[in-house]
Amino acid sequence: MGRFELRGDIYGKGGRVELTDGYINYTAIERTMGGRIDHSTTNLKSAMMCVLRVGAVAPGETPPSNTAINREDDEPPRINKQMRRAKLNLAVDLTIKLRSFDEPRIEDLSAVSDWVLMINPTAATKMSVGLKRKCADDPFNEPIPTPPMPITPSPISNTPTHPNQFPALSSISPDALLRGKRVVNGVDLDLQLFQGMIHDSVKYCDMHNEPLQFQYSNGKHGVRLIKLPMSKGNDGRVTPNIKKCVDEMLSVVSEDFRDDANDIVVDLLLDYLLKRNKSKLMEKLRERKMVPRVMDEYDCAALLDESCIKIWQWRKIQQCLKLFMDIPKVSVAEKHLRALGVDHGEIKHGTYYYSDPSNPSKVKEEVRYWTKDPVYEFIQTLEGLINGYSLSPLEIDYIHIVHGGDHGKNKFRFASKVILCMKNGESYSQVFGLADVACRKDHAIILDNTCMPSLVEGINTIEECDILFSYASEDDDKDTNTLILNLSPTHRHVSTFYVKPTSFLAGDLAFLAVIMGKEDFSSSWCNWCKYSKAEWQVDCDVNINDMLWDINGINFQVDCNVTHRFTDARMRGVRSSPKSLIPFSRIIFSGLHAGIGIGNRLIDHLEELIDVDVENIWHEEFQLRASKESSENDIKHFRHLKQVWTKSPDRGRLLQKKRDRIKRWMLS
Repeated sequence: MGRFELRGDIYGKGGRVELTDGYINYTAIERTMGGRIDHSTTNLKSAMMCVLRVGAVAPGETPPSNTAINREDDEPPRINKQMRRAKLNLAVDLTIKLRSFDEPRIEDLSAVSDWVLMINPTAATKMSVGLKRKCADDPFNEPIPTPPMPITPSPISNTPTHPNQFPALSSISPDALLRGKRVVNGVDLDLQLFQGMIHDSVKYCDMHNEPLQFQYSNGKHGVRLIKLPMSKGNDGRVTPNIKKCVDEMLSVVSEDFRDDANDIVVDLLLDYLLKRNKSKLMEKLRERKMVPRVMDEYDCAALLDESCIKIWQWRKIQQCLKLFMDIPKVSVAEKHLRALGVDHGEIKHGTYYYSDPSNPSKVKEEVRYWTKDPVYEFIQTLEGLINGYSLSPLEIDYIHIVHGGDHGKNKFRFASKVILCMKNGESYSQVFGLADVACRKDHAIILDNTCMPSLVEGINTIEECDILFSYASEDDDKDTNTLILNLSPTHRHVSTFYVKPTSFLAGDLAFLAVIMGKEDFSSSWCNWCKYSKAEWQVDCDVNINDMLWDINGINFQVDCNVTHRFTDARMRGVRSSPKSLIPFSRIIFSGLHAGIGIGNRLIDHLEELIDVDVENIWHEEFQLRASKESSENDIKHFRHLKQVWTKSPDRGRLLQKKRDRIKRWMLS
């Protein structure tokens, strides 16, 4: 004990000190131990010592701090968690150090070890005075239970191991072969001794730069031990440092076989990851952008829309990527892409062959079109806005829907825009298409035979109805917090949970003229008032209500035209009844088209001024310009006729007829 700076009598005749972490004042211990502290190791008054307990305290003296005092009915005394941790760390070092004595007696070693580790009661308990008190504060602020009694080893762990099986180990330390004989607080001291010897062996090899290995008796095969560092986190989990282990494993391979070893290790790791953690492996590789990500249905839909390709073309692209780039899976299955359109309304499509009424012998124009139900699309869009942004119907200020159509680039398109405004000033909007008609000119007869009937019916239904709000039930196969919207005719329901939408119409003047019943009169008669072009340029007193058109006024004028068979200016630009029930006061004048018309006129006048007054162009050049423009228009016209004729259903019959006529002409 003197060698390890443990002062005291083993057999309990005086005070004694055990080890733990803490700064202890030498003077206090000297008073307790009767001046038996050796200061030869240090000249400091206080230094780092390890004290667990004081066996006896002189009468009238105070024990040093960070100690626990024995009492007769409590042996060993309570210790805090820091002390207990110090004991466990001390067990292995103490056993190894005690065995470093020359020919120690087993009973002496056991007595010192048991005394330091507080395994057995000692005679000091009879000499202890007063009650047990704990001078050090428990950093965990919880009661520390009394350490358990020695554990009785199980028959299996107590099975003796023959020394001849492990001659080298038994010659150095026979106790390292034992298991379960000395257990303190659940810790096998012999196992700790065995692990301590392993630690010293590894440390020794590192110090001398020697590999930790051994060979079998045949001298051809052996084992090289590779370190796998283990670290314990604050949460108690033990994490292996696999990267360090793999690096060390590759480092032991000689340079001649380094490439082969790398291939073997990579193959083994990949096989393991693919068999055990394939999904996690692919996820990590995608995060590092080493393998392509599988496109979902929304990615595919965006790609198809942006690149304007068909679904069959997308299939060909996937086949090429799989064949030439070895990509096993490009996107999700096609059924997921088609499922995006499940909740959308029915799309009606067809073909109409238009014949010019002024020239019946002219080849018919093939008109392709598609259209959707305005009511269904309006409800679906509004539900998406309200449920998507978690809006409350009670906070809705108004709901507007604007319908509009326009013709351009040989197509007539019809779309609607929903505008949802809340009472706090926030607004939400979304545009959705309703019809598409491929035609050279948006004549009323073409629109009436393609998209206009269903569009007009839906627009009028929205105008006449209220939006009723209700929450989904369990039978609706939706979340019960989801709002469901329905349209109900105004004044025909008793629900108090509704909003009246306001409809508007917009578009170019030609389209608005068709909707308002004034087809082909937009260039000579005003759509909103009863003046002609010549009249409203001179006198336009539209403040008088009788001068503004409304639905009833148009219907009255239609009756007059039919009754009196008006075909001249007395028709006042009215040809038929309005197609829509939306009041004319909510039909938006197209400022863009009016501005374009005014701008074109200004540019034409500017060009005329430059030609006549600035450049003084000759009359012959004007004729050449006009001839060139006329020829270009004729070429465009004939190209369109050819296209119409090619797409005509009678093109085969007409082509054969034309060939026969040419043959007869040549023979004659």
